[in-house]
Amino acid sequence: MELTIKGYINPYARFNLQRLFDLVSIYAPSRMEEPVVHYLKPLLEKLCIDIRQDKEGNLFGERPGDADADTILLCSHMDTVFFPEIERTIFVEDGYLKLDQNKLPREPERAGVRPAVLGGDDRAGIEIILSVLEHYDGPLNLRVLFTTREEIGGEGVYDVDKSFLQDVRCGLVLDRRNTGDIVTRIEGLNLAPRSFIQHVHQAGKAVNIREMREVAGSFSDTYFLVRRNRIPCLNLSTAYFFPHTAKEMLDLYAFDSCIAWVLRILDTYKPSLVGNFHIPRVLS
Repeated sequence: MELTIKGYINPYARFNLQRLFDLVSIYAPSRMEEPVVHYLKPLLEKLCIDIRQDKEGNLFGERPGDADADTILLCSHMDTVFFPEIERTIFVEDGYLKLDQNKLPREPERAGVRPAVLGGDDRAGIEIILSVLEHYDGPLNLRVLFTTREEIGGEGVYDVDKSFLQDVRCGLVLDRRNTGDIVTRIEGLNLAPRSFIQHVHQAGKAVNIREMREVAGSFSDTYFLVRRNRIPCLNLSTAYFFPHTAKEMLDLYAFDSCIAWVLRILDTYKPSLVGNFHIPRVLS
């Protein structure tokens, strides 16, 4: 599949547009993530060490920094919601990556568009992590986690290999619609200390993230990383809109800013931002 681009010029993009196109082109709904794993492994071998999978199919990588620096987790999921494996035409128009709805197959009786999605949720998060690995040159130790089955209840992260998460100080999950959402609370659970949230706000202001706001999330891998693994995490927007529908699109200009946002968060991070954040214990 070839990428068609109309009306988009951004020579300072921090991401790889062809790679993003490749990622959204991969058909891999929940429980069918292996094609994404095959695509990611060679890329991670150039950017990380200790590339491996756990029994749940989650994919891990580590980018070592200074021995005495904190370890930060970056997380996104590899699956999409389920839709039939049909031919999709994906293109760029006026700064948006989207599906050509006119070329989607029609239902035989009611001429409605068959279910299909772009896959920005959450291939956008994957590309942000890959771009951050390419651009970040600071002292922090980075661990990356690409999970399975997020769209069917977080089954992959629920039983993630805990040994990989040892010594992780805090994390960023890149799996949220819109441009400036900071998910700070899910199901009544505070996800991170106020000092870390304020740090993320300040980083967003520094790179001109638009429409920045704190929101309560309904669900993502973030909840289980905090609740079960006791890692303070925030879930940030990755500039996709209308997820789980054929109208899904990705704002490439805002997407580029999201990468700058994550890099700024890392570049200005201090261990004191996390402190002794209390996370309620769970029995299971």
